Amino acid sequence: MFKSVIKISIIFLSLLTLFTEGAVLGIDFGSESLKVAVKDQGKQLQIVLNSASQRKTRSSIAFVEGERFFGKEAEFVSIKQPEYSLINLKSLIGATNETIFEMPFPISQEMIFDPNDSSLLSLTFNDENNSFGFCKQEKEKENKSETEYIKEEGEEEEEEEKEKEKEKEKEKVRDTQEEKKEEDEEEVNKCKFEFKPEEILVMMLDHIKAMSKDFLQLTDSKKIKDCVLTVPSYYGERERQSILYAAKLANLNVLSLINDHSAFAMKYTMNQLASLKENESHNVILVDIGAGSTIVSLFNVKSITKPAMIKGKTRTSGLITIKGVSWDKELSGENLDKRILEHLLDKFDNENESKFPIGVYERSIRECKYSVNKIQTSVPKWKHILSVNNKAMINIDSLIGGIDWSSEIRRQELEEIGNDLWVRISITISRAIERSGLLKEEIDQVELVGGTVRIPIIQREISNYFENKLQLRKNINFDEGAALGAGLLAAGLSKQFRVTDIELHEIQMRDIYALYPKFEKQKKNKKNQIIEIKSLIFSQNDTLPIRKKLKFTNFPNNWLLKIFEGNSPTKKLFEIHFFDLKKILIDHDFNETANASPLLTISLKINRNGLIRIKDSKLIIVPSNSSVNGRHGNINSEEDGGDHERNANNLKKYNEQKDARYIDLMDILKIKYFGKQKYKHNELKKSKKIIQKFEELDQKNKKKLIIRNELESKIYNLFEKINDQIKEDMIKSSEREDYNKLIITLNNIQKWLYDKGMDKSIKYSEYLKKIKLIDQISKPILNQINEFNE
Repeated sequence: MFKSVIKISIIFLSLLTLFTEGAVLGIDFGSESLKVAVKDQGKQLQIVLNSASQRKTRSSIAFVEGERFFGKEAEFVSIKQPEYSLINLKSLIGATNETIFEMPFPISQEMIFDPNDSSLLSLTFNDENNSFGFCKQEKEKENKSETEYIKEEGEEEEEEEKEKEKEKEKEKVRDTQEEKKEEDEEEVNKCKFEFKPEEILVMMLDHIKAMSKDFLQLTDSKKIKDCVLTVPSYYGERERQSILYAAKLANLNVLSLINDHSAFAMKYTMNQLASLKENESHNVILVDIGAGSTIVSLFNVKSITKPAMIKGKTRTSGLITIKGVSWDKELSGENLDKRILEHLLDKFDNENESKFPIGVYERSIRECKYSVNKIQTSVPKWKHILSVNNKAMINIDSLIGGIDWSSEIRRQELEEIGNDLWVRISITISRAIERSGLLKEEIDQVELVGGTVRIPIIQREISNYFENKLQLRKNINFDEGAALGAGLLAAGLSKQFRVTDIELHEIQMRDIYALYPKFEKQKKNKKNQIIEIKSLIFSQNDTLPIRKKLKFTNFPNNWLLKIFEGNSPTKKLFEIHFFDLKKILIDHDFNETANASPLLTISLKINRNGLIRIKDSKLIIVPSNSSVNGRHGNINSEEDGGDHERNANNLKKYNEQKDARYIDLMDILKIKYFGKQKYKHNELKKSKKIIQKFEELDQKNKKKLIIRNELESKIYNLFEKINDQIKEDMIKSSEREDYNKLIITLNNIQKWLYDKGMDKSIKYSEYLKKIKLIDQISKPILNQINEFNE
């Protein structure tokens, strides 16, 4: 019996290890760069280093001559070939044909890229389905003269038999690939590689997975599947659903989305929890001025005591309550960079007007995209220098037309450039405090995050707003705080790690309204009119998750409920259509005399990811003597997870009616989505197939690079070994020919490698043949060296 228990325990522990094995990621997908935190078994939460040993990676991708480049490499490509590069990929999330023209890269590009050949591909944006397309155009075939092979009279019959065998093999290949060719031709005619913005994000997410795998030295990338992704507070339904779809394509299981400000709050609490006394709390305002926007959040941090798993023991936990959030998308590092760039372009034109080459770029340096890109890529560097120095030197060789530019930019110039931006800082802070319901005097600490807060004038503006009474703290890493906070949440949600227990109470970021028709009773001899009513369903600052139940009476036969974000009906999320409601009532024996007016209910929920969902919809019929008619447009709040209990309380009076009937409408209502993308299974399958093709190409290119470097290294090492170790007396006269042949072969292959071997069209097999040839010729010589040394 005891042995059986031991066996069962071992099996259970083995299964437990199997299911819990795996690393989790916290991904901060920033506007300018992305940071990744990882938690693995037996290791601390840490930031992932990329291949260049950097802690952050540029959010960029480039396509050049059959290769994809990510991060810094893509940024280098964008300097010389901006038309082949996509930078600041975060701007793609939730892109529409209205916002696509605001992208920080060209939307109409020509890209020489194809996994199968070097056909021309052009990147465009499709207005109809909001997708990018790499549209293939076949190059014109060159008319090459075919040389006929004339057999001589004395040729052996074996050649003819070999040719027949080859033809048979080719025929088999044609048969097996016939269907594939037809599919490829069909894809070519349509638009062979047409990407939705989410599918381009998948490439970056796949790169993140590969980067994390290399960092952890994992042998199986499937171990990395769970993650938490940060999103800006101002992201609506469309953007949040878009990034979830991208993660699904990348085979990432998103445990949760977390707002940027909440991720920073998690990291702050993790750092400060040990210093807080029991039940002590602080009101903290977080000012995050990053590359893409400014977000100000006010949250309360409290130390609470909870019972531990061991009886009689307690543990300290953190409680974060978000009080108020505001944002300004115009106040950003990117916006400031654009202004600095324009200032520097004007400065160059003014300083070098007389030096411009005649007939070329006579009016402005703006006419040369390459020169503009050279200045643009250096702007962040000069901005960082001005954050700690009063001036930054500008030195760019051969900027345009052979002109070397040497100049300087002073901090005073930077402050004047952003004069109207600095005023917006205090406005954004005031709005966050107002939404929180607190007073400025109730704030205990000010925390600064985001790269742009390094600028001294920004810190002065924030300090002046608080009348210099509060110290500006920098307890959170500007660049890595959000990634680490997301990683902490991911580790906690995965249930396989022991981490600091921190409870987060998030709030709704936007008001959600409903627009619906209602009968308006008129005076005698006049027909009732239908008017549209707008009602607030979910308010900004509602604690998430939250459910609301909407109740309606006196509705028309064909009824439409519109749900939209903010105060503008143009920002529709979805429409709920009800058809033939009268017929449904008649089918369920509804009688206007015997029954009271039917009640239509709809339950809506906003989950922790900030996504709104329809939970259920019912028609309720009660006897006419009931006094429980619902008011038209009445809205009741419900606690998340307690729908059954609260619903029972809300509808208790209806339940008491013996003859009350409930009609489920979920199967018959029609929903038209606007904010949320609806992707079919075949679209998902097609996307994965195309993305897999690109991944296979990357592996092929990586394999070619490795063997090319191996060939180069082999040539170098052999030359070094021969020159250092071979002496005249070591080479016998009979082996002199082999020695000379090796030297000639190495010289020829080295010349080929540097002249033609770097070409992308060279196949893997060609490098392999060269290596085998060198090994074959060098083997006798190397054996002789070893014998002589022994």
